[in-house]
Amino acid sequence: GWAFKKLNYKINFGNRFTYLKFYKKRALEKILKQKKYSRFKIYFITNIYFLYLNFFNKLKIKKNNKLIFKISDTCPLWVDPLFKSFINYWKCFTVVRSKEFLSWRIFNNPYKKNKFISIYDNKTPIGYFILEIDKNVLSVIDIVIVPKSKKISSNYIISEIMRFIDNYCINKNIEYSKFEIYLDFKL
Repeated sequence: GWAFKKLNYKINFGNRFTYLKFYKKRALEKILKQKKYSRFKIYFITNIYFLYLNFFNKLKIKKNNKLIFKISDTCPLWVDPLFKSFINYWKCFTVVRSKEFLSWRIFNNPYKKNKFISIYDNKTPIGYFILEIDKNVLSVIDIVIVPKSKKISSNYIISEIMRFIDNYCINKNIEYSKFEIYLDFKL
């Protein structure tokens, strides 16, 4: 409440949106079947969705990718200073994502095999995101980004993350991806 407002900090990042992107027809059909759609509607929606997806994938313009993504096996040393920058940039309170916390949660977790993906602008780390794969469904479970340059906006970073996720899912034969994001005025 009032204490956060007085300090000009927020508890969350804005409005939460969930994006689902399907890579396999059977995954979309399964969800529509759970929603009790008729077979005709399932067939129609699924085919329209994949026609639309194929059409717009062909129209995508190849950009000069300014960002570099790297899957890490160990927690990078730069996560502590990056997290401090994240708090200052977004002006929010959240769980402290220290090197120790991330090592415990991601790299030494015996129950989940998550993927830690570092994001670099040239050779400067500007963020990371964490992927979890469960039952052939990929979820982005954490994302920390700090746009350090006026040339690279938050929107651009998010679009490149989504492009990385698309390529990863297609290459790993993932059925669909789930991406939850909080949108705020800075995006």
